[in-house]
Amino acid sequence: MELIALVIALSLAVNLISSVLFDLWGARYSLFIGISVMAACFAYYVLAQTRERSYELNIEAAFASDWDSSHKLLALPGYRFSEEFSMILNAVLGENAALRRQWISDPLGRSRGSSTLHGNVSDTASFRLAREAAEYVILRELSFHLDRHFNRGNFSRELLAQLNRDQLPSVLLSNRVLEIISRDIEDRSAMYRPVGSDEGSEFGSAFHYAQFTLTLPKGSEMCRSANGALVIDSPALRLEILTKMNGANPYFYPFS
Repeated sequence: MELIALVIALSLAVNLISSVLFDLWGARYSLFIGISVMAACFAYYVLAQTRERSYELNIEAAFASDWDSSHKLLALPGYRFSEEFSMILNAVLGENAALRRQWISDPLGRSRGSSTLHGNVSDTASFRLAREAAEYVILRELSFHLDRHFNRGNFSRELLAQLNRDQLPSVLLSNRVLEIISRDIEDRSAMYRPVGSDEGSEFGSAFHYAQFTLTLPKGSEMCRSANGALVIDSPALRLEILTKMNGANPYFYPFS
């Protein structure tokens, strides 16, 4: 109610001022000033709507692992990120012996040559694996979101490019988790293990395969920034995805 009263009062004041200016300057000058003010307001609106905008979204997440015994990632029931992250990384570690050795021998929260937990985890092999797994979870959600967006809208397919695994730039396939999970099943050594083999069994017996496609506007480019962020530069927007691990303790490992 107060807003309505304020608008009415402001309109009355503008009308009175306009009448006085019309009497002082005459019709010609009043018309010129009115058109100029309208043009200035329109130009301001256009510039405000078309100027470059920046928006930063921080999402915090955490995961847990049984580091003292099996080194397996633990799913926290009802916590979607933890469930997906643990499922994906456990499957990769159970399948790939080289990555499994890195995960166990150079663990999170321990500096090389030390057995003491500390906050700086960025120098460990496990940190890099965890970061790549988190990035894969984000990229998979982005892929699903873009598919829904472009399929729901009235977009010409000629303006879009759908990239499958063979067409993905090397900057994406440098993510080892994405590269392993999207690799053709026939090329996965885990498919040819002897029956009853317990290799990697401490991380579970799940085998995870998922096709990965990314639908983007044509002309989009992808690269890595100096800080390791994945940059998707399209004609419409520039998207940067950066996963960081802020520290570690004996129980939870927080991401942001």
